[in-house]
Amino acid sequence: MYLFPMINDSTIYCITLKQTPERYEAARKHFEDKKIPVNFFFGIHGPTFGITTLKKQREGGFMSQGHTGLILSHYMLWSHIKMRGSGIPSLILEDDAEIPDDFWNKFTSISKQVPDDWELLYLGSNPGSPWEKAEKVVSENIAVMPAYATHAYMIKPSAVDILLATNHVASEHIDVQIIRNSLPFLKHYCITPSLITQRTNVGIWPTSL
Repeated sequence: MYLFPMINDSTIYCITLKQTPERYEAARKHFEDKKIPVNFFFGIHGPTFGITTLKKQREGGFMSQGHTGLILSHYMLWSHIKMRGSGIPSLILEDDAEIPDDFWNKFTSISKQVPDDWELLYLGSNPGSPWEKAEKVVSENIAVMPAYATHAYMIKPSAVDILLATNHVASEHIDVQIIRNSLPFLKHYCITPSLITQRTNVGIWPTSL
């Protein structure tokens, strides 16, 4: 078991899709190389399932099938975590998460700055988003900041019920839904600059959404 934040091999998850085997294989090799013992969680590929949503976004228009499937995939994983009832935090990754070298030592060092009351901790954000602004600087590497990204975040068991209760409607992209619907009820923090980046941001993996 890792000393902080009390996660272990059974509570590290990576959301991926059976319909995108090349992404799964690239992610498997990447996490293995970086010594991240993930449990792959196969989610819902919206186009294959024929999923659509009748809920319009606040800006108008409907979300793509891919984004709807991604919301359901995160929701399914939260439900799994709740049913499992491990009592310890979970690390949730998407299959385009880019892990830095010497991750565990870096994470252990930075995690000492995280307030004890955290319930949701973003390990990565979207630096290209014009809406990402720190609401409060906590320390050198920790801020209270909504992250417009869900490729790497941690949740305590206390956050699971809130995430499930506030994201049962597919009306926004998953990161926006969490920010608007869930963060007002959660003690949340963000590691900045990002400890875990996203491969799609640099064009390594094409997005399937």
